[in-house]
Amino acid sequence: MEIININIIGVINGIYSASNLLKNTSNSLCITTSSSSGIMGMEMIASYSASKHAVKGLTESLSSEFQRFNSRAADILPGVIDTPMISQEIRENLPKDGIWRLISSDEIAKTVWNAYNSDKIHWYVPKELEDLEKEVAKIL
Repeated sequence: MEIININIIGVINGIYSASNLLKNTSNSLCITTSSSSGIMGMEMIASYSASKHAVKGLTESLSSEFQRFNSRAADILPGVIDTPMISQEIRENLPKDGIWRLISSDEIAKTVWNAYNSDKIHWYVPKELEDLEKEVAKIL
């Protein structure tokens, strides 16, 4: 339940807290953080994956809702971000390049900047995750 409370209820509370500002500030952007786990279900992390699917769906709904206020919503769907939470064992087993490589905070920051300057809703980091979502959609 903790994952649901943080990843869904926490996001909703944050958006609700900022909603008046977002609606009253033209060209504002609400950015949420989903995950590559929001693209496809992943074993051993079902609750986390479900919560990130929910954030992605919430962002799509907000995108439509905010249009009438000349504001937008977008989400960032990162893969594995290079943070101190990533264990040495995981670091050693991840590829150095490609879709499951470690993502730097600089890459996330650049993606947020690009999201601000675009009408696109979903932002994948790395960009190859978008191709993965298209392949998953074909299967489902």
